[in-house]
Amino acid sequence: MTTIRLLGPDLGGRELSLSLERTTITFGELKERALAQWPEGMDKPVAAQLRIISRGMEMSNEKVLADNKVAEGETTAMHVVVRAQVPKAAEASSADPEKGGFSNRCSCIVS
Repeated sequence: MTTIRLLGPDLGGRELSLSLERTTITFGELKERALAQWPEGMDKPVAAQLRIISRGMEMSNEKVLADNKVAEGETTAMHVVVRAQVPKAAEASSADPEKGGFSNRCSCIVS
C-alpha cells in the first residue's frame, strides 16, 4: 500500500490522506476516493472539476498511480485543484458565431 497526501488551497488548509494500491488504482479512482473524504463544511465539487497535479503535470484519469512512479510503501504528496464548472448554456453561447463567439468555419481569401 502507498499513502497519497493531497494538498491544495481548495482544501481550506487541510489535507486528505489516502492509502491505496499503486498498481491498480487510477487517478480517476483517486479523485472519487478524495471526494468521499472531502472536508466537512466545504462545497463538494464533482470529480470532473478535480485536477491532480504530480511532478508538475496534471494526471490523466486513466493512468494508474504506478505510471507516475509512485513508490510502494512510501508517502507521496500531490496537489489537488478544483476548477470552476462552466454552465452548459455559457459554453453553447460562446461557440455561437452570431453571438460574437468562435466559428469552426474557415474563411481564407487568396488573391
